[in-house]
Amino acid sequence: MRIMHLAFALAVLPAGGLAAQASPIKPVCTADRIGERLLTSAQFPNGYRVDGPWLVVNQRKNISDFSTLAVTAVLDRIVEFDPAKEKRSIIPFPSAVEIIFKADSEEQILEAAAMVWCQTVNKARGQDRIQVPTPFRVSGAAAVFKLRA
Repeated sequence: MRIMHLAFALAVLPAGGLAAQASPIKPVCTADRIGERLLTSAQFPNGYRVDGPWLVVNQRKNISDFSTLAVTAVLDRIVEFDPAKEKRSIIPFPSAVEIIFKADSEEQILEAAAMVWCQTVNKARGQDRIQVPTPFRVSGAAAVFKLRA
């Protein structure tokens, strides 16, 4: 349910925001984690960037036969950078979004976070879906993005 808030929040941004900048050009999506901060980023060739500054609230190891690591992260805003206006905008959500990323390594968690972020940004921009590779499982996102392996 919370991921629906993220998709909704990204889809209804005001004019001049993310939703108004549809383009067939796909972003380069990355994720990086430093301590309890997980930063996902979608960078477009024209310099336009959308960041998701997540807060990691839980991490578990040896969780099941399918995954050895689960990271729970919360997102309550996005940060946009528009190079044409040289402007950075912080857009808060009406309520925070929580996702559990499950994988077998920290690297796979980052790959999953980057893929989910890319999928979310592209969905908000009305672009095609990006398929998430099968080793990644994202709890709570299946209803919106059909990402379950």
